[in-house]
Amino acid sequence: MHLESFCKLESKYNKYILFILLFFNFFLSLNALPPLDRDESRYLQSTTQMIETNDYINIKFLDTARVKKPPGIYWLQAGTVHIAKEIFFLEKIPVWVYRLPSAIGATIAVWLTLLIGKTLFNKKVGFIAALLLMSTPLVIVESHIAKTDSVLLACVLFPLLALAKIISVSDLKEKKISDSFVYWAWFILGISLLIKGPIGVLIVFLTIISLKLSKINFKFSYLKIRKGVFYFFLGSLPCLIWLYHVDTGHFVQQSIVNDMLMKVIKGQESHGAYPGFYLITSLLSCWPISLFLIPLFLWVYKNIRDKKIVFLLSWLVPAWIIFEFIPTKLSHYILPLIPSLSILTAAMIVDIKKNDFSFLKNRIYKALLYFLSLTPIILGGLILYIDQRFLGNNSAYSLIVALIYFITFITSLYFLFKNNYLFSGILHSFTNIVCLSIMLIFIFPNLKSLWVSEQIYEYVSKHKIQRSVVLMGYSEPSAVFRLGSDTYIANNVDEAFTRMKNGKKNLLIIESKFEKEFLEKEKLNNLILFKHNKIIKGLNYSKGKNVLLSIYSN
Repeated sequence: MHLESFCKLESKYNKYILFILLFFNFFLSLNALPPLDRDESRYLQSTTQMIETNDYINIKFLDTARVKKPPGIYWLQAGTVHIAKEIFFLEKIPVWVYRLPSAIGATIAVWLTLLIGKTLFNKKVGFIAALLLMSTPLVIVESHIAKTDSVLLACVLFPLLALAKIISVSDLKEKKISDSFVYWAWFILGISLLIKGPIGVLIVFLTIISLKLSKINFKFSYLKIRKGVFYFFLGSLPCLIWLYHVDTGHFVQQSIVNDMLMKVIKGQESHGAYPGFYLITSLLSCWPISLFLIPLFLWVYKNIRDKKIVFLLSWLVPAWIIFEFIPTKLSHYILPLIPSLSILTAAMIVDIKKNDFSFLKNRIYKALLYFLSLTPIILGGLILYIDQRFLGNNSAYSLIVALIYFITFITSLYFLFKNNYLFSGILHSFTNIVCLSIMLIFIFPNLKSLWVSEQIYEYVSKHKIQRSVVLMGYSEPSAVFRLGSDTYIANNVDEAFTRMKNGKKNLLIIESKFEKEFLEKEKLNNLILFKHNKIIKGLNYSKGKNVLLSIYSN
C-alpha cells in the first residue's frame, strides 16, 4: 500500500491497521513491567483492599485513608478485576488487569484525537494526529500505568470533540451539531470529576473562555448551558454520593488543600521546577511531535486568524502557561494538551506538503530543525546507558533499539532536507512504537536491580513462605502490593521488634542500616530469629538510593 494512500485513510483496511497499531502499542506489553513505585502501586494496593474488604466507599492503603483523588479509577480497576476473574477464571490477578482501564483510555483518546482532527480539517490530518499522539513516550508510558491520567485524557477529549464540531459549523447556517451530542459532552465532563477532580473541567473551561475572548464567531448559546449543567451534575452524581458517605472534611483537606492548592503554592514531593520545564522536557516526552515545534510555530503565526487554529491554541496555550507557572511539575500534567499539539502538527505537515513555504529555505531554520532531529540519537544513547548502568553490559535488544534509532535519524535527515515532513513524521512515529515496545517487553523487565520489590516477591514465592511480612527501612508500595494486605510497615526498630515478638509467624525484611540496632535489641530481649541465606540489593529508584536488605523469620 502506497504511503500517501495510507495517510488519506481512503481504504477500510487503514482502520484495521490503526487497530493493530493500538493493540501492539498499548496492550501487548501491558504485563511486561512489574508494579511501579510509587503512585501506581498505591492505586493497585488500594483497589486490592477495596475488593478484599468489599468496601467500595472507604479507600485505604493499608490502614491509611487514601482520599487525595476521587474513587473513579479505583472503581474502574475493581470492575476490570471482577470481569477478568469471571472470563479467565483467575485466582491471582496479574498486573495487566489493573492497567487495562489506562490502556483502554489511551486507545479511546487516540480515536477521539483522530475524530477531532477529521472534524476540524480532514481524515488525513486526523490520522496523522492520532499516529503522532500514540507514538509519544508520554502517552505510551501513561497507557501502561494503572492510574488516572489516560482515563482523564479520554474524558477531556470528548467535550473538546463537541467544541470542535461547534467550531466547524459555527459559520454554516444549514449545519448544526445535535443537542444530544452536546449533552453527552456535559455528562462525560461530569464523569471526569470522578476520575481526577476538577482538572478536566479546568482545561475545558479555559478553552471556552479563550474562544469567547477571541475574535471568532463563538457564542455561549452553542453550549446549551442550562440543560448542560443538569447533565454535568448527572455525570458527577456518583462522585457527589461518594462524598456524602465519606468524611467530606478529610477529603477537602487532603485533596483540595494538600494535594491541589499546595502544589499551586510550592513544589510538592520533590517535584518543583522553574517555568519552561514542560517545554524543555517535551523534546523527549512528546517526540516526534517536538521535531516540528519550530516550523509549527511559524506556520501557526502565518495562519493565526483561522478559527480552527484559534480553537486548538485556546485548548493548548492557557492551560500550558498555567502548568508552567505552578511550582509542582510532573511530566504527565500536560497529557490532556498533547492531542491539541498533535493535531496542529498534523495540519501543518499536510499544509506544507501542499504549499511551498518560504521559511523552509532559511538556513538558520534548517540548522535548528537538524539539531532537533538528533533526538533519536539521544534516545538510542540513553537506552544503551541504562542497559550498561543496570545490567553491566549492552544486551542485543538495546543494541537493536539504538541501531533502529540511528537508521531513522539518517533517513529522517534526507526527508527533512527534501522538506518532506509527512514521511519524516510517520517514520519517527513507527520507530517510536517499535523501539518503545522492545524496551517495555525485553529490556526494562530484565533490569533486575531496579525491581527490588520483585526480588523480594520472587524469593517469597519460590520458597512458598506464608507469613505476614514486616518491612523496616524499605517500604515501597510495590512491596506491599506484592506481599499482601497484611504487610506491616514499621516506622522504627522498636515497632519492627514489637511486631516480630507478637507470637505470630512473621517475616522481617530489614534494610542494612537498621540491622545492627535491631540485632542488639534481639539479644537484649532473648528473641530467637532465623536469618535467611539471601541478601537483596538494588536501587530504590523512587529515592535514587541503593538498598541492601536482609531477611529474618521468627
